[in-house]
Amino acid sequence: MRRRTHPGKQRGGKPADRTPYLEIHTANTYRRFRRDVVPEETMDEVLPGCCQLKAFVDFEEFGWHTWILSPKGFNQTFCIGGCAASPVPDAGVTGTPPVCCHPVEVSPLPVIYLDTKGDIKRAEIPDLVTHRCGCP
Repeated sequence: MRRRTHPGKQRGGKPADRTPYLEIHTANTYRRFRRDVVPEETMDEVLPGCCQLKAFVDFEEFGWHTWILSPKGFNQTFCIGGCAASPVPDAGVTGTPPVCCHPVEVSPLPVIYLDTKGDIKRAEIPDLVTHRCGCP
């Protein structure tokens, strides 16, 4: 970014107005986050169609590191897929959505953060960390 003055055109031998203007050059950039790549060893099939994806959630990648002081992030298990067969009979009901793979074991995440007044606080975010996925 540069600040320049417009060269203008000369009229009648006098320099034209040299009004300042701002010249900005932009470049297309793409920042790749760790969660964009899924290494094979982080994906576990728990049941047919129900998979667990393990990843590290880094608060800095979300811009939350300015107010969440601790932890810097946490290991999370994401539940992906559907459940092959549900033990619950559908009783002939049509149009019911398929049963999805979902968290079956969770725990709170303790955090130390800055509140809106800048005071340091401690809290637990309930049921945030998934440890295991499953089907009903």
